[in-house]
Amino acid sequence: MANEIFNIIIGTAGHIDHGKSALVRRLTGIDPDRLPEEKERGMTIDLGFAPMTLDDGRKTGIIDVPGHEKFIKNMVAGATAVDFVLFVIAADDRVMPQSEEHLHILALLGIQNGIVVINKTDLVSAEALEAVKRDIAAFVKGTFLEKAPIACVSAATGDGIEGLARLINEKVKAIPARKTTGIFRMPVQRVFSSKGFGTVITGVPLSGTVRIGDTVEILPLMSKARVKNLQAYKEKVDIVRAGHSSAINISDIDHFSISRGFTAVAPGYMKPVTILHAVFRCLKFNGKPVKNHTSVRVHTGTSETLGKLALLDTNNLKQGEESFVQLKFNEPMTAAWGDSFIARLQSPMITIGGGVILRAQDTPLKLGKSGLIDALKERLSALGDDSRMIRCVLREKGFYPPPEDAIAKELLKTKFELKPALDKMTAENLVTHLGQNKILDANVKDLANKVLMRLLEKAENDDPLNPGMRREKIQANLKMDAVLLELLLTEQSGKNNISISEEGAIRKIRPAEASPATERLSQRQTELFKKISEILLRGRFMPPGYDEIIRSNFKDAREGAKMINFIIQNGELIRLSEGIIMHKTAVHEAEEIAMRLLDAKGGLAPRDFCDALKTSRKYAIPLLEYFDKIGLTIRNENTRVLKKR
Repeated sequence: MANEIFNIIIGTAGHIDHGKSALVRRLTGIDPDRLPEEKERGMTIDLGFAPMTLDDGRKTGIIDVPGHEKFIKNMVAGATAVDFVLFVIAADDRVMPQSEEHLHILALLGIQNGIVVINKTDLVSAEALEAVKRDIAAFVKGTFLEKAPIACVSAATGDGIEGLARLINEKVKAIPARKTTGIFRMPVQRVFSSKGFGTVITGVPLSGTVRIGDTVEILPLMSKARVKNLQAYKEKVDIVRAGHSSAINISDIDHFSISRGFTAVAPGYMKPVTILHAVFRCLKFNGKPVKNHTSVRVHTGTSETLGKLALLDTNNLKQGEESFVQLKFNEPMTAAWGDSFIARLQSPMITIGGGVILRAQDTPLKLGKSGLIDALKERLSALGDDSRMIRCVLREKGFYPPPEDAIAKELLKTKFELKPALDKMTAENLVTHLGQNKILDANVKDLANKVLMRLLEKAENDDPLNPGMRREKIQANLKMDAVLLELLLTEQSGKNNISISEEGAIRKIRPAEASPATERLSQRQTELFKKISEILLRGRFMPPGYDEIIRSNFKDAREGAKMINFIIQNGELIRLSEGIIMHKTAVHEAEEIAMRLLDAKGGLAPRDFCDALKTSRKYAIPLLEYFDKIGLTIRNENTRVLKKR
């Protein structure tokens, strides 16, 4: 295992001057204070780093954070990468304000493992040390450090350091190594220019891997860069993984363009946003409730961004309570579903709470307030479960099922990583695969079917003169993806739940079990139906024209057209040509006369047909063409003969 890198990052925490940096020096032999100002003032200002070799030869790293209240933003920037904490309390100073704030921040960031280190034991008596232990027991009660081991050391004399190192080895090895799945994502902790190499960014990747020759995208800069060289724990490597303290030498971007708070990410997966949705917990020790639209500093990854905190399910959040929130920022920032965050007041700069980001997209969810809260609850409960996270995304997309690529981007994973979950969900009929690689949730499909049938039924009742709906109108009303609608229509037709009729080039869709349209007519419409039918029945083989009927019986030409079309669709009238309509009784009678003439003469000439009907060519020719259309006759020069069957 020599030289192997263990995917675990250790971090320090605690009040200023409690000896965190001195402790790191004792454990690693490396001074984490790299800035001249830090050495001059004897105070940690920025993040420091030191590699530590475990007793089995593997390497891990320690991030040393500043303890002064003015540098909390730097502390958070380091703590977000930490898996395990050395919480340092000086025996001669005991628990202090930044001890409390650091502990709350670590808890809000989701850190669950650590060791409490009592430092400077050489400065107190044995009795005083026991009193410090009692204070600490009360201090950590109810927190993730309640059952953590306590190590008593003196960084100044070295007393207890070997025991602490053994304890670190035991505890760190017991923690599962950070997973390296997902796309590469690394919040930038530091950036500088190295002579002969160019721009170098450092940090701890939160997920994924990156290799020499890969391309990364720097956000919110939205610029791409090629990876030229890599270091992990100050040694050259070909690949760095999540949980490695890494230095990445990139091309194409000047180091002055990048700063702490930026993120290096696999291209095409993330975009800077100005809105986040999250679950937020107000700290108990804060002293006062958090009001709606509070101005805050939000720390996530290594970034600090100013914005407003809007409470979604209350107007006043009491200490210790939770709320779903919307965070709206003054400038674009980068974050992802599942990231932890810390919120501090803009003034005075005190920590008021924190939580977990549940949605990081500027595109709004058009669900209403209660619908949004329900969606956020689902997202919170789905964290860490690929199948449930996929279903959250599918439900939010609604009637526009996304392709696999879009789902993978939302979850910051590759399609290959999502395949096992999607295969299992498909086998369990939880999702359906559509064309264009789109994925449909089973619940969304059920809802879409119900909404489709409700729309068709409503259309039947609202406009009985125009039964059925065109496909395009259905899609516009339902705001539904065309591929999904085609699937629904095919399945509903196969189940005989809908009927699809062809009216020329127009397809009209209606419920198969719909009551006759004539039963849904108003009294006035029923009277008009009867009147028009009677007019055309009286007209027999010389009926009034289409335009004349409308002029004589309707004030509104559109209403007249709809009524006549409705009567035609119900089979009472037959449209022979653009302007000529006959009653079905007259057409059937004309057909019988035509058949007698065909039987007698073997052929039917237009003049003979006109004489038999006592009508003109204006009506006889459309009738003959109609007989051709329905397959009764076929034209042979200027006569009709029976079509062979």
